[in-house]
Amino acid sequence: MANYTVTYSDTNKGSIIVSTATADNTTSLTLIGRNYPNFGQPLAENFLHLLENFASPLPPSNPIEGQLWYDTSDPTSKRLKINDGAAAGYAWYPAVGVHQQSVEPTNIKLGDIWVDTEAQLLKIWNGTSWTLIGPSFSSSNRTGSYPDSLLDKNGDAHDVIIMYLNDVVVEIIAKETFQPLISIAGFTTLAPGVNISEQILDGTTPKSNGIATQALNLRQTSPSIEVVSANNFIRNDIDQSTNGTITINNNSGMRIGQTTATFQLLKNSYEAVILNSYDSGRFVFKLDKDNVRTSLVTFDGNTNRVGIGANNTNPQVELDVIGGARFTKKVTITANDTNSFEVTGGIKIGGILSTATVTINSTTSISGQLNSNSIIPQSDSIYNLGSLDLQYQRVYAKYVGTTGTFFSGNLSGSATKLAAQTSFVITGPVETIVPVTYDGNTGGFTKTFNTRFTNDALLAQASTSSVLTTDIILVYSGVENALRKISKGEFLTDVYNSLIPVGSVIPYAANPSGPPPDGYVWCDGYAYNRYGPTYSALYNIIGTRYGTTSGNNFKVPNLNNVLYANTATGATTWPLGINYIIKL
Repeated sequence: MANYTVTYSDTNKGSIIVSTATADNTTSLTLIGRNYPNFGQPLAENFLHLLENFASPLPPSNPIEGQLWYDTSDPTSKRLKINDGAAAGYAWYPAVGVHQQSVEPTNIKLGDIWVDTEAQLLKIWNGTSWTLIGPSFSSSNRTGSYPDSLLDKNGDAHDVIIMYLNDVVVEIIAKETFQPLISIAGFTTLAPGVNISEQILDGTTPKSNGIATQALNLRQTSPSIEVVSANNFIRNDIDQSTNGTITINNNSGMRIGQTTATFQLLKNSYEAVILNSYDSGRFVFKLDKDNVRTSLVTFDGNTNRVGIGANNTNPQVELDVIGGARFTKKVTITANDTNSFEVTGGIKIGGILSTATVTINSTTSISGQLNSNSIIPQSDSIYNLGSLDLQYQRVYAKYVGTTGTFFSGNLSGSATKLAAQTSFVITGPVETIVPVTYDGNTGGFTKTFNTRFTNDALLAQASTSSVLTTDIILVYSGVENALRKISKGEFLTDVYNSLIPVGSVIPYAANPSGPPPDGYVWCDGYAYNRYGPTYSALYNIIGTRYGTTSGNNFKVPNLNNVLYANTATGATTWPLGINYIIKL
């Protein structure tokens, strides 16, 4: 018999001669010769080994170039390897060129990648040595820059670069402003550019250290730690303004003057002092209106006089006022001159207090309170107190008219109380238990009536011929000690349930093709769900004594064929039977 000649794909490698009736093991697979007995088992094993890629902790024997082996020697890191045909026939090489192991690989090629699982480093073989790809810091924690995508509060994604140092986020580079959905320690809101962590590291807050040629903001630490725009700081080389409060933390205060600082704001003990230190100097308060500058108050240090009024810059007396004056408080004049208060025009005074006679011969308006022992008209029965057009809002008097009498003319308006105590009662469906006596003022403005229902609360109401289940009934709750309302249906619920118990069978002379009354089913032998909320109560009463079709249901009794036999008529059947219903 002839032998088999098995040729390699690469004809340069020659071929394998498989003799008749033998099994050749030149390779990892068994090559079966012609007429080899029991060839089924090695043939099946060949298919199995090919299917599993020789999965085993040990490499397959007699491998050939290009053969695959699924290395299971490390249960946590199984790898598919390929034989590269190197010397000794055991040069197994990762199928994808990636070596994931804790020790330096030996069977390597140009461009191979080694994932150092112990140092957590990524390296590439340049032909002579391993080139480190990253991270540059060997640690089990993340160190270096990591591209990432963060979701904001609205669920939108934002591309960022996160800089880690031993698994601590110290810097995030972003291109949009957003708040991360999942909080990152040290970062509340991200802005375009480089964002540095605000959390405390090594006892301090991280920052950019070194000299910057430009900055948008400056970081201050007092009175609070915050970032302030550089535009908010006052310069000394140009005109500036501030929206905040300036505090000068010394008693010398502020001094103004290009050559000599004569205008000063300072503190002297408990005094706040505005000082013009120029000898015989002045203080002039000026205002602009319609592009015209006007002096309104002048303090003249040369004459010790004060001038008030438009352009009254040369006061003639100690207080020289040009224009009107208004005093809303007491004015005291202590001069001994007989003409100490001299007025050539009309006078309007809020209050007058004088120990001498004051005579006013023309109309006088008093806007304040006038205290007087008595007000007597100049002539009898001529002058009025108020007028039709100008009336007093209120007149308070203990008596109007003769002492001890009440007012006896026409009077409109309101009173603070009744002239006498008055009894108040309530009648009708609700009545007072005890009348309330009240004058409208004594004992406060609120009085409480103690009341009770009368017979009219029921007897005086309209009659009805029917009561719906939704109609309301008034009941007394002994638990709550109060009146409560309840519908008729809810009030009689417990009565309904006790009148006809569950499982009661009742004759019901109705057409069985129609529905039974609410709360009943026909006694027709039908099966119902024993666990449902509708039929469970009936099941608990009758169980499966009338039969069942499965473990989930039960039958009701079948009374459709019950006839009325042996009755007074002697009949054995009736033209129409009476059907039955059973209570759920």
